[in-house]
Amino acid sequence: MTKPTLTYFPVRGRVQFPRCLLEYLGEEYNFNEVKTISDDLRKQLLFKQLPLYQEGDFKIVQTPAIIDFIAEKHDFRGKTREERARAHQCLSGIMEVLEHCLGYSFKMDKQQQEKFRNENPIKRFFEAFEMLLSQNKYLASGEKETYADLMAFVMVDYVTNLGILPSGDYPKLNGLKKHYETSPQLKKYLESRTPSNL
Repeated sequence: MTKPTLTYFPVRGRVQFPRCLLEYLGEEYNFNEVKTISDDLRKQLLFKQLPLYQEGDFKIVQTPAIIDFIAEKHDFRGKTREERARAHQCLSGIMEVLEHCLGYSFKMDKQQQEKFRNENPIKRFFEAFEMLLSQNKYLASGEKETYADLMAFVMVDYVTNLGILPSGDYPKLNGLKKHYETSPQLKKYLESRTPSNL
């Protein structure tokens, strides 16, 4: 079996989500770190942006699509059609939070960042995920975890790292974070990451 390769910049950013998924599922992969997108690399990118996932001759871009492909391979998307739909619903919300985070890091000056922290537009997402976890053990409402639960952890980890965690109590999300960051599959990788605020 061909070992997959993820290509991205030397920051956490979008690639942190599929990387944590591969690590947690125990799938070996190569990480191709690039500083810029070369002309040759750009030709391989459908939308001219990273991350890029490659497995043999198969290539795919866009973080949600990469996550979905990996989860499908490992039967980690949910048992029923309804569970898979709920997991995808959560992933869509998590990706919205990611866009807010990237905007905070790359597009805002200090005054805009302060306004962001005061208004914190990601608070509603944290409240929604906390509510779902209060109603069910897993975000997709099934009997087993799905990629949605793991991706919610990566979201909380990323937001915490940026210092923009919304105000409020989130015991269920905090429990989820503790569960994954101490899991044998992820602990070593998480501790080996280069410090980054991006």
